[in-house]
Amino acid sequence: MTKKIKRKYPSILQTAEWLEESETFLIAKMPCNDWIQVSSYPHQPVEYTQRKAKTGAHWKSLAAAQKPIQTYLSHVTAALLKDDLYKLDGHARTVHWETGFLKKPNQVFVNIYIVDSMREMIDLFNAIHGGRRFGYENIIAACDELDINLKSQRFKHGFFLDALNIALRGDPRSQQDKRTHRSEIDLSKSLHVFKEELQLLDQLDPPKEVFLTGIVAAGLIMLAIKKDYLEFFRCLANKEGEIKDGKSNPVEALLNAIDKYRLLNQNSAVRQVDLCKRTIRALLAWEAGPDVSGYWMKTILRTTDHMPYIREIKRVKGIVKDRDL
Repeated sequence: MTKKIKRKYPSILQTAEWLEESETFLIAKMPCNDWIQVSSYPHQPVEYTQRKAKTGAHWKSLAAAQKPIQTYLSHVTAALLKDDLYKLDGHARTVHWETGFLKKPNQVFVNIYIVDSMREMIDLFNAIHGGRRFGYENIIAACDELDINLKSQRFKHGFFLDALNIALRGDPRSQQDKRTHRSEIDLSKSLHVFKEELQLLDQLDPPKEVFLTGIVAAGLIMLAIKKDYLEFFRCLANKEGEIKDGKSNPVEALLNAIDKYRLLNQNSAVRQVDLCKRTIRALLAWEAGPDVSGYWMKTILRTTDHMPYIREIKRVKGIVKDRDL
């Protein structure tokens, strides 16, 4: 079938045979090897695909299945967003086709939906998979609409909802007093408030094992007050702590605290508030400098109340009266 609608298609579709075409929907037949190269749904963690692809009884039965099921497996779904094509299903099948566990078909039939935004693609993905949208997906959609392009592994998947809540209200949503905060934070507004701070942290390409929720929350709070604090978080991202005469400087002391949280598996939302407070304490000691008492630490890093700093950023950003923040 000849393409009748003038539309720019990604190069991956150049070898496709068009079976149906409309303004919102396409059906194409394409080589399976080309389908394998199609980008995965951008917000499905690789670890999830790997779990789904474990060769248990389900996949073993499919591998031994006859023609009707093999035909079913060759039908897949994708979304076309601007000039990019993304898988909406078939991720685990792709893994098994690549490894040879499943017999790879010569061609696959692809139902392609035309979407206009990341939010539409997320809604379509969840409609196909019968699930509700998760908080991180709402963050991704809102970032797309606000033109917040986060590239680091720590931020690009949207896993910082608790950090936004701590930075604005002092606690993750699960721990907030519902009498005071009846509604959840407005994600679009909160991302707009912290747009610059998020981009500054993202530019550091911070390691996920260091920039836990409490660290990110403290980063949002303190960078909103003073952008020069970015150097502290750069040192933290690069693990540039110092030890002198058996004592740790603030960066090293915070890195030690982070290690203890991770070793003890203390990654709960409540613990992250405590880590946020310790991060602020470390930053203030770092700012005071090595000649000030308390810069070099031999004991565990203490905490500092984070609420006065949250009140300050709300004043600076003019959001004191915003009840949805």
